[in-house]
Amino acid sequence: MKSSLKFTAIALLLGGVLHVQNLNAAASDGVDYGSAINPFAEKVRAIFASPGTPKEFATSIETLSRTPSNTNQEKRLLLNTLVSEVVKSERSLMFFEEAFAEDSKAKVFMAACIAAKQGRISGDITIRGLREELDNLTSKLERSTGDTINLRDQLNELIERVYQVYQTLESAAVRAFLPLTGPSVITPVEELAAYTVVASKPSTLPLAEQVYLLKVREHLGNPEKLEVSLSTQLDTLMKSVRNIASDVFTPESFSRAAFLVDVIPQVRGIVPIIGGYVQSISAQMDEINKEIRTHNTMFWTATPSPAQALELRELEARRNLGYAIFDALFGSMVKPTTIPGAVNDQSIANALASKVQTLHTTLSTTELSKKLIVKDDGSIVTINNDDFSTRIDPNSVPMLSMRTETTHFLKQVIGAQTLLQTTFAKSALVGFSELAQAKASLLPPPAPVAAEVVGLPIKTSTGTASMDDSFHDDEDGLVDPTTDSVTKEEAIV
Repeated sequence: MKSSLKFTAIALLLGGVLHVQNLNAAASDGVDYGSAINPFAEKVRAIFASPGTPKEFATSIETLSRTPSNTNQEKRLLLNTLVSEVVKSERSLMFFEEAFAEDSKAKVFMAACIAAKQGRISGDITIRGLREELDNLTSKLERSTGDTINLRDQLNELIERVYQVYQTLESAAVRAFLPLTGPSVITPVEELAAYTVVASKPSTLPLAEQVYLLKVREHLGNPEKLEVSLSTQLDTLMKSVRNIASDVFTPESFSRAAFLVDVIPQVRGIVPIIGGYVQSISAQMDEINKEIRTHNTMFWTATPSPAQALELRELEARRNLGYAIFDALFGSMVKPTTIPGAVNDQSIANALASKVQTLHTTLSTTELSKKLIVKDDGSIVTINNDDFSTRIDPNSVPMLSMRTETTHFLKQVIGAQTLLQTTFAKSALVGFSELAQAKASLLPPPAPVAAEVVGLPIKTSTGTASMDDSFHDDEDGLVDPTTDSVTKEEAIV
């Protein structure tokens, strides 16, 4: 198992880095692979066209690579040619893994094949630190290419050295550059608990992620702007964080990018459900307000009827429910009063800071959402620990419609929260069978009660003293070791 993991890490790191020079780009060493005559193209294509075994494949590539006249540039050209064919090949990943496992002197080339077949690292990502290390090692190898006896040892040393230097990088280094998948599919739950508590917890995301998610939250009620936020803005964030990861090359930067690779599809799957609910509720409120305005005259402004006022109150509570659900799933966030100012340098990290600074100025002030308890029939029971009821007939047409829509919405978002268990903190959507339990969950935890210490009287040279009086710090700040403490329970006994 250890050997397999080691082999995979080598393949991903080494092969991915060698793949950053693609055939259509100008190489950093001055060779234009797009225009130069490629002496390997036909030979590599012929090897792939042959129905050979993994061992025969590795041997054929080894034969191409060990020509004494091959320069370092030519070896890189062979690597790029090989990777280009692997991407188009229908041969399985297992084929290249078996080729790597053969006792061959072409380990480096087989590792590149595996990385290309897995498609783990994007070809346009330049990992400077790893590339420089690899260049140093290949230069060392180049100086000994004439020694066929030591060639295999030199190749193995190259692989082992790359592994040793970068073994601290976890799987996030791979996941950080995986392509984003489409929006996550949400499966609603079939049944709701009798009472659902919606209460958010503060977000622990980095500032940039909070600002971008706040922009998404701000547009929940606007379908056009929400769509832009979910596509353009989140793509901008993803690109910026990936650029930082490829620039600083640390486990922390990879973890941050890998987190977004997982989260952005989830956000794109869940947020349209929340936005659709908020937009529907807002449209119903607009319709009532429009009806009220039709009764305006030149001399007085119409006011809502008692029935309209109660209906608007019910709808407003449900609109707040939409925002509360967003905060419960992704963590509550408010617009920061200040953010770090941009500095005058050209670093990739500073580019993200500048974008966050610009986005921050467009954010409206954000208020924390309220805490709610919602019954399984779609009725809102409490808001911020206060009982809520408009006393509208629950079976009237408008209330029945609102309750049905809210129940369906709750089933969707509770189904959605299972997607977030490995990315965000545990969701604050919790079900209870009893209303008393649901209400109790919103109360602050009781303060811990300190154990009471009772002193017993003891005899001293001057008379009787309280045990409490005998406690004191000595010169070293420690409690006097000659005294005894007795708890209240022990004293009673």
